[in-house]
Amino acid sequence: MSHRILLALLFPAALLGACADSPAQQPEAPAPHGAQIPPGDPDGDVRALVIVGEHDVFVDEAGSARLAVKYVDGDGKPLAGRVAFAVVDLAAASGASLDAQAVTGADGQAASTLRAGHVAAFEVVASADRATPVRWRVAVRSAQQPEQPLEYAGSYTLDSELDLGANLPGIVGGSLRTLGDLTDGPNDPATFLIDQVLEHIGSGTLTSAVGTFRPGIDQGLNGFILAEAPELVSTLRNVGTYVNMLVRHLKVRSELTLAAKLGANGALAGLDGKHVLKSVHLEIGNTRADYALSQLDLGEPTAEHIDGSGTNQAFTLAEHRFAMSYGRIVLFGLKQVIIPELVPGATDVAGVLAHFIHCDGVARWVLDHIGLGTESMWSSACSSAITAVGGVVEGEILVIDQTAAELHLAGVAKVADLDGDHKIDRFSDGAWKGRFVVAGQTSMLDGAPANHFDGARPSRP
Repeated sequence: MSHRILLALLFPAALLGACADSPAQQPEAPAPHGAQIPPGDPDGDVRALVIVGEHDVFVDEAGSARLAVKYVDGDGKPLAGRVAFAVVDLAAASGASLDAQAVTGADGQAASTLRAGHVAAFEVVASADRATPVRWRVAVRSAQQPEQPLEYAGSYTLDSELDLGANLPGIVGGSLRTLGDLTDGPNDPATFLIDQVLEHIGSGTLTSAVGTFRPGIDQGLNGFILAEAPELVSTLRNVGTYVNMLVRHLKVRSELTLAAKLGANGALAGLDGKHVLKSVHLEIGNTRADYALSQLDLGEPTAEHIDGSGTNQAFTLAEHRFAMSYGRIVLFGLKQVIIPELVPGATDVAGVLAHFIHCDGVARWVLDHIGLGTESMWSSACSSAITAVGGVVEGEILVIDQTAAELHLAGVAKVADLDGDHKIDRFSDGAWKGRFVVAGQTSMLDGAPANHFDGARPSRP
């Protein structure tokens, strides 16, 4: 049997996730945009507060602003309850006050009126039962201060979240299409294991002799394997599900540097941007981490001389392009995040298989039932087959990179000068539009809420 079929030993669910026997293995439904949902219990009892409107609030001295949230369950449906509002640091608020509590209406919304004092910058927090608190950043401005152009020049750290498209999981599924062969027979995965073990032994005589015991030997070994590791199939199904999640959602941190672009007469003619991808955030279950792209040997994808423009309210960045090796990111996430989350202690595909399929036990069972060969021969061939499966699967994922992926982005965002120095401090409610091209397929990025970003100047020492 070919090494392509050997690959099928790994993930029976990568192509069959839709046919999962256990609904409990399916990933949770996504939270409403803007919601911070704490972990729920097994029955899915989660609640969230979602800010209605902007996270950055600007109000004149002695003026007022309405701060509103929506209290919802995990499906985004309104909940009844009481919401508490508080200024995080009263000393920094320079005389600001607000309504401390509000009860939700029929639509789940509750609001507090913020009454500003003097010029200040502070935060307001809202909290409710069993929901993660949410915060507003508030800037109180001098009512008499004339508006002057804000300065954009400098570097900003951007945190972006991209939904790369529902069609992208099919790219990985296509590159691993031989996984479907694992379910072709009634006695898999044992049938595939026997085939691969015999291929590694490489004896036509032994293969013919074992053939006289089949399919009975396949059925018996399959029962033995699943009795020893009943969670094998569900774990492999979850690997497939999580790989699909990882492929579709990308969280990335980047650095945007802006410089003033002057016209022929010396007047400001716009902005010149340089955008550098720095790291990716990978998260599955309780396993999450940020990895510099240099750790993946990807360098730092860079786009230069990007046209930009800005006012005192909004910023625009023209479309620009990054070339990237997406298959390497997926493989890194599989080995560093997905596998450790599902099989603690395992660090690669072969480790997952070895955790569930104990080759010494398989060897003894085969020898006891057919009386051919030796226990060490069967055990060694089983281990070799498992190791080879890992290498082939990882190679199949990297096939995605036969053509470099391209990420095209164009962004808009609101801006804020939080400390009154007439320099932009923060981008908020940013939205990316563009497209992602990988393995010959194109997925469109259609802006917020699915593709959004926020940014800020690095903290000053």
